[in-house]
Amino acid sequence: KAKNSLPLTQTRWQLVRLNAQNITPDENFEIVFHSDMSVNGIGACNRFFGKYTTDGGRIKIGPIGATKMMCPNIGDEDAFFAMLNKIDAYTIDGNTLMLLCNGELLGILEGSAAGPEKEE
Repeated sequence: KAKNSLPLTQTRWQLVRLNAQNITPDENFEIVFHSDMSVNGIGACNRFFGKYTTDGGRIKIGPIGATKMMCPNIGDEDAFFAMLNKIDAYTIDGNTLMLLCNGELLGILEGSAAGPEKEE
């Protein structure tokens, strides 16, 4: 029996690989796509938000706005935001979201159900 893949929306996606480098799970790097075509999440320490469009397996994110705090892993965060602005396609296999640009795998994220959005 084929495993069900998580939906793109209402899933909390945690970055595990960026540009062929593993990202440790204790770093933030989360993204949530919402059914109203908005997207938000957190980089190393800055929250970000924006819009996205999809068409089949194609995706376009941006422009992205973000808070501007300095944090220890700001280089990883800059790379994460740059990757999100660049991707043009995605694939979901089970709980894994793969983000691609021109067929090249740039980001791998693992998903868990986001559930209803709750107040912080």
